[in-house]
Amino acid sequence: MTVLQAVILGINDTKVPYARQRAFLACAAHVVEIFVSMLRDRAGYVLDGSRDVCVFLGPRGENPKYQQVSAKPQPISHYFVKDFDAARFFDAPQEQRDLLTLAILEAALVDIAECVGADREPIRQAAEDTRRTGFDACLPAPRIPPWDKHPPEETTGSGLTATLVRRVALGKNDWGVQVRDQAGTEVAKVWIPPKTYQYISAGQLSRRACCKGELFWLEDEHGKTFFKLDLGKIAKSRGIPTPAPVKKLAPPRVAKKRPGKVKRK
Repeated sequence: MTVLQAVILGINDTKVPYARQRAFLACAAHVVEIFVSMLRDRAGYVLDGSRDVCVFLGPRGENPKYQQVSAKPQPISHYFVKDFDAARFFDAPQEQRDLLTLAILEAALVDIAECVGADREPIRQAAEDTRRTGFDACLPAPRIPPWDKHPPEETTGSGLTATLVRRVALGKNDWGVQVRDQAGTEVAKVWIPPKTYQYISAGQLSRRACCKGELFWLEDEHGKTFFKLDLGKIAKSRGIPTPAPVKKLAPPRVAKKRPGKVKRK
């Protein structure tokens, strides 16, 4: 079964001005991203076999409340919430908007889970974990097609592991590198200057992680390095013992046989 990868949340009401529809996306995007990451990256949750779920806020007309639409390569699920009050949403402060957005997501996915007989507890747990973050979370780098691949994670000669992460909050989407030791404990977190990757897409940034020896670096699509991190210095500053280099044994020398002298007749 396919793990749920994304939830698209938007206003589907012609009475709401287009500018407010775009403003809603800006206000709710970070809540959706954190909530989906809790389900996808922590729980590996399978809802109804769809990779993407579209939640429409507004009248549904003749469409059913929930349906799974056949599409390639994976089916897409549609869910309608007809009692959404856009005026109430925009009149509320941002904290209430975050809670209201999360409540809509949780109720929609729980209802879909009840329709298909899926487990509802991971949805409730993901919503609770999202509330605990205060809607400001450090998440793993987004997965890229094919979806079964994990974010880049590289281990260096210093014994440390470097993983791409990003900070998701209202109006923020910062990228960084999380450094962990062999026990999985976070040693350091280094944020990448935004100016260095402002013209690079998330997919390219996730694909361009390189590691060799004690260096971890990121490259752009032209192979040019725009960020470099020396993990050996981090290990030395934290007093982390580095594993001794493995000495390669030289192959035994075999004496070459010299050809004998040829006697001339």
